Amino acid sequence: MQTMKLDQIRSGWNAYDAKGQKIGDVVEVGSNYVLVQKGWLLPKDLYIPLSSVTSVDEASANFFVDVTKETVESLGWDNPPAGASWDGSDATRESFTVPVREERIEAKKHERDAGEVTVGKRVVEQQQELDVPVTREEVDVTRRRVDRPADANDRIIDDGETIRVPVRAEDVDVRKDTRVVEEVEISKRPVTETQRVSETVRREEIDVDETKR
Repeated sequence: MQTMKLDQIRSGWNAYDAKGQKIGDVVEVGSNYVLVQKGWLLPKDLYIPLSSVTSVDEASANFFVDVTKETVESLGWDNPPAGASWDGSDATRESFTVPVREERIEAKKHERDAGEVTVGKRVVEQQQELDVPVTREEVDVTRRRVDRPADANDRIIDDGETIRVPVRAEDVDVRKDTRVVEEVEISKRPVTETQRVSETVRREEIDVDETKR
């Protein structure tokens, strides 16, 4: 069981106490201990025995111990266990690493509905006029005075007899014809534009106050 926990824990993991409070960050994994660095400005090394590890969460890179954060100072875990090895010959290291973090923004694009275009047709009525030439017949009566002998077929017309002369005229018949006079082609095209995004980010800075005596 302890071997399984040792194989899972890695440098950079987080150590939590029995109440779920963070103790520190994993610096090194030894044969029978986990070296955890507590604090960041003036860090302190804690050699947590593997026997105190109660659970390991590999997905979140966390492991938990069976004591509280308040009691780790009194357990003597600040002293390296027998057989522990690390870079350097002295148990007290003269240098340490302070991680400095900063936040960065990342922009992701996603598609959304931006509206729609509706194309419809409506009927508009208007009066249209067309000039059409038409022909009709009119009767002109021309009288000429003559004085000549009548032919054998000429006779006196009785009163009341009527001579009928047909007169013709043209009428206009109007019909409507539907024709296609225009086509509307509808298409979509992508338009790319640059959109500026902004967000407040934070970063850590180190202030060193050196006091000389």
